[in-house]
Amino acid sequence: MKIILLLVICVCVFYIGYLFTLLYKRKLQIFSDLIKLCDLLENQIKFKKELVPQILNESRTLFCKDFNFLIDELYFKMGGNIVGILLSDYEFKIVKQFFDSIGTFDVEGEISNVKANSEQFKSVYYELKANNKTVGELGVKLGVLLSILVFIIFV
Repeated sequence: MKIILLLVICVCVFYIGYLFTLLYKRKLQIFSDLIKLCDLLENQIKFKKELVPQILNESRTLFCKDFNFLIDELYFKMGGNIVGILLSDYEFKIVKQFFDSIGTFDVEGEISNVKANSEQFKSVYYELKANNKTVGELGVKLGVLLSILVFIIFV
């Protein structure tokens, strides 16, 4: 009975480490999709002169589930703060400002707005990528080590 309880505790500790790693990967995917969206918006607005809501609705299949929730939450104002929990206050603030600003300018203003936000998203993305290499990947490794340590201590 004691060993089964220890195994359950070890699995829980490992799973917490895995969730920590998964959080970093999801944030990285959101900002990767933001950069992809900026490129898409710039091209579609410049060449096809399409409206932003139309572009967002047509391109949903290109993005991850978390990013589609973010589009619904911030652009279409469908409620909830599901994905905002993943992001830090600063990250959520710049993403919210971006979604509040798109679709409010003329063509040239919209393109320059998208380019400026794209640069800001790229800097955050590279920072998150560096953090993912140092801290994000450490979650699983730390989970394994802590679960082994717990198992050794209690056996």
